[in-house]
Amino acid sequence: MILKYNSIGDTPPIGKMEGEGTIYFNPKEKYFRVLCGFWISWFFKTTLNSKEKLEARLDYFLPYLKKGYELRFDGGLEPDLIWINLKSTNILDIILEYVERNKIRNKILLQSGDYNFKNNTPKKYHSLLKPTCKFVHFPYKSLDYHFLENRGFSKKFFIAMNRPSKIRIDIFNRITSSSELEESFYYSFNGIGEDSNLKSYPLERYLNKKNDEERYGSHGAHELHKTSFLHLISETFFYKEYEVRFFSEKTFRPILSFQPFVMISHSHTLKKLKEFGFKTFSDWWDESYDEEDDDSKRINKIFELIEHINTKSLDELKDMYITMLPTLQHNFDLLHKDDIDELLKPRGFFNKKHSDEQELDFKINYKNLRYLM
Repeated sequence: MILKYNSIGDTPPIGKMEGEGTIYFNPKEKYFRVLCGFWISWFFKTTLNSKEKLEARLDYFLPYLKKGYELRFDGGLEPDLIWINLKSTNILDIILEYVERNKIRNKILLQSGDYNFKNNTPKKYHSLLKPTCKFVHFPYKSLDYHFLENRGFSKKFFIAMNRPSKIRIDIFNRITSSSELEESFYYSFNGIGEDSNLKSYPLERYLNKKNDEERYGSHGAHELHKTSFLHLISETFFYKEYEVRFFSEKTFRPILSFQPFVMISHSHTLKKLKEFGFKTFSDWWDESYDEEDDDSKRINKIFELIEHINTKSLDELKDMYITMLPTLQHNFDLLHKDDIDELLKPRGFFNKKHSDEQELDFKINYKNLRYLM
């Protein structure tokens, strides 16, 4: 398999993630989950980087795998291009051969946030890979759940662009090119000053509060969601040069805040959400931007839509919002259903214990698994 684009490396941020290497055990759903930090590929390259090491570790789980348990190496926080980043090694082939030799097909899984893996990974490895949506923090849920008809809008648009990127610089320039458009927005850009060469615009400036990175991450300025009509989701990836397809917590903020949204992401992202059962907003505006594969044309179509919506008054948007409530309620309810697709199930924080899990009181010392037998 040859991919035209491969722009994502497997080198994580400096330092390990808290809890990396921790093993979680779920006797109810019959799995072990090994927290692999930011990138599964990096975890294997640095921890289980030889056949002897890898098979010795797998052997400790083998009695459980033969009893029907799963072993999940969890890197769902990021859309790791697992095959691309491991193809210089034979790690996937070692795992695949181990699975076939021990007749435990579909019992060892490598979880990444990339739901496009079938298009960027050879078919022989598909049984080892599982797309999973995980977060370090989950978006704040609406507190005015039963009083949505009482919402009043001060702004027409909300967009959070805490970390600057190529597409977010473009968006920022488009918003600020017109004082009339800028006045219609709550927006952040370089919110915590990550790029010292760019001015910082934190969301907290609208609330007369001190910039707080931790609070921003966990709450996402929920107070501003309630007083803005449309949520523009600036997802992590936009340009087609990235082979991954990925939902971060950004996608779920408007759903949990009962806001309509426009996706600033890869093409066909709305289509993917609809495949999962979510409803979008083609009854109220043109969503053909999602079908546009040309990145420049897609962002232009998105801003043509924004300009169109900006011609409407806040009163008109409030009336429109009332008609959207059944759709917003559907999306909120779907996200909380027990039988929602596993990819999107909000099962708790990536690096924390999930419901029905217990943390084993050791890290990479797999020999202690014996005490469970």
